[in-house]
Formats: sequence, structure tokens, C-alpha cells
Amino acid sequence: MALFIPLRGAGLHPAITYTRASDAWYRQADDANGERWAAAGGNDIARIHSWDGTAAHNGLLIEPARTNLIEDSADMTAGGWVDVGAPIVTANAQTAPDGTAAADTIEDDDGAVREARREAPLGTAGGSTYYSSVFSRPISGANPTGGLFQWDGAAWAVLQTNSGTTWSRVGGAWTDGGVEQYQLNPAANNNGDTASTGVSAFWGAQCELGSYPTSYIPTAGASATRAADSCTLTTARMVGVLSATHGRLHFVWVPGFDQDEEAGAVWMCWLDANTGLRYNGVADTFQVYAGGAEIAATAAQTFTANSDVFVIDWVWNGTYSQVSAVKNGTAQAGASGRWVAPTLGASIYLGSDNTPANHATGTYSDLMLGY
Repeated sequence: MALFIPLRGAGLHPAITYTRASDAWYRQADDANGERWAAAGGNDIARIHSWDGTAAHNGLLIEPARTNLIEDSADMTAGGWVDVGAPIVTANAQTAPDGTAAADTIEDDDGAVREARREAPLGTAGGSTYYSSVFSRPISGANPTGGLFQWDGAAWAVLQTNSGTTWSRVGGAWTDGGVEQYQLNPAANNNGDTASTGVSAFWGAQCELGSYPTSYIPTAGASATRAADSCTLTTARMVGVLSATHGRLHFVWVPGFDQDEEAGAVWMCWLDANTGLRYNGVADTFQVYAGGAEIAATAAQTFTANSDVFVIDWVWNGTYSQVSAVKNGTAQAGASGRWVAPTLGASIYLGSDNTPANHATGTYSDLMLGY
């Protein structure tokens, strides 16, 4: 007997309990202006997220809690932002990725000096790794680049620029050196470039603790936190579908991070009592973990966030457990191992452990449970 749960459209299966103690955003299908994003609309509303901006490529987005440390994410005229030189800042001049007229433009019109806007992220800690991002769109002028730059306390870094003509999220990771600045450069290709001029639009500025970006978290005058997603299946409803001695969990996972951006062990599904399937960020393997130890694991994996698609299978019986993965249609090396029979808890967690804390961030779909 098997139960199939698509996780691709509005309304989740009644066996699933989904919670999140805040609103949250997700990516829709891109349009002619580039990336499109929308708010879920409140607490406990699941997000069916397009991982690459294509309508057909979607699933349930599961993320950990994150805090945006930029004081005003969509209003670059607000008090947290200061001028570098004398840029021309125009509020609400362009249609933003959420479809509202909320994107500001910044213009560098002086070919002799650099002109930009910057802000000091709130509450960063020396030695910690952060990820800064912003949605940018080059508009006009000689060299519009919609660039994001970061001062880490020692040197400026060009995190990323936008070489296109539509909205794109740009960003990069950096390590705090004690004094930090987040800077929006409308035209300069590097921080020493003073000759470039141009106009770029910006929206959705974000700085978050961690080595990879998560979904947009709006702020207005203070930092803001998006709560963690929790997705569970009630074990009592799995009678005849799963048991401690026989079972199968199958799902599609598109990771929200590159394999070198997660150094810890994050859970893709959790049964109970230290038993589940996780991604081991040290070995870069998918790993069955039971009785406090690894009992089966795939070969080391390489993958790119919001791009590579994995079909994951975990099958067990009373003696053995096996995990296998297919990446972009190609089977990866799998492994079998001795099985320590689990005690199925009241809930089966998808995308995290039973805290939930250690999230295997990404988009989940096509969940199947059965013998």
C-alpha cells in the first residue's frame, strides 16, 4: 500500500500538518520583467515555490528561521540608508518583483566620483558568516550594473552585479571583520570605479546570518524574522503504509544551498529517536542515521542550489536499510547497511528534525510513502 502526496498545488493532504509562526515569501514564475515574488499571506500558509522561476518547477518550500538585518529592505530613502557621494535616489520609481510600484532607483550621474547608497546591517557579530542579497535591475545610462558590494571590516568585495535588463537577485557570502557596510552601487563595476554612470533599480535588500540566501524577508525600520517551516505527517494515519520494520519514503528535493555551503548535518526527514534521512555537509552524502550512527550513505554529491533535482528513495525492512539518489535523471551511487529498527513517533517530519531546527532547506515535492 502506498500514499502519494504531490506537494505541488494549493491545499495540502489532510495527513500533513504544516505550521509557520509568521508570514513568508516565495518565488512565482518569472515574467518579462524578471523574477516575481509574493507573500504567502499569513502564518501557517504553505508556499508552493518555483525554484528557478519556471512555472512547472515548483514544490513545497521548507526553510529554517532567518532574520533580515537590513533596517529598510524596500525603502532606500529611509533613515538607515546614507549617501556615498551624491546619488539621485527616487522612491517608488519602478515596478518591483512583487508587482507593486515600490522599487527605488539610484543614479550615479557623476563620472568623476563614485555615487551609491549604503547601510550598516543591524547586530552582526565579528567572525560570523553572513549572506547579503538584493533584487536589482539596470535601467539606463552608460554603465548601469545594479551591483551589491560589502565591506567586511577590512576590504570591499563585489558580491555580484546584474549584467541583464530584468529583475534578478544578486548576492554573496562574506565574513564579518568587525565593521561592515552593505552598499548598492548603481553603476560601478568595482569599488574603485569612479568613471561609470547609470541608473539601477533596487528592492528587497537582505542580510542574514548563514552561508546561503533564503527567501525574502521584508523590513521597515527594524530587523525582522521569518519563522521556521514545520511540515509533519501524523503517524497514526500511516497505519498500513509505514511500520518500523517495513517502509519506503520517496520524494523529490531541490536543494536551497550548494553542497559546499552547508557544513552541518541537516535532516531531510525524521521518524523518531535519532532516526531519519539527512544530508551530511561534511561528507556531502545522503545518509540514513539510526540508533545514533550512520548505517547507510550515498557516495559524495555535488549540486547547485535551486538547479539540481534529486529523486531520493529510502527503503527499509527488518534487517537492512538502503538510500539511493537520482540527480537530474542520473543514478548516483547508493548504499545499504544494517538496520536499527526505529520507533515511529507521533509525527514524521519532512525537511527538518523534530525540533524542528536543522532544516535541509529546499523545495520538496512528489512525496510517496509505502511498503
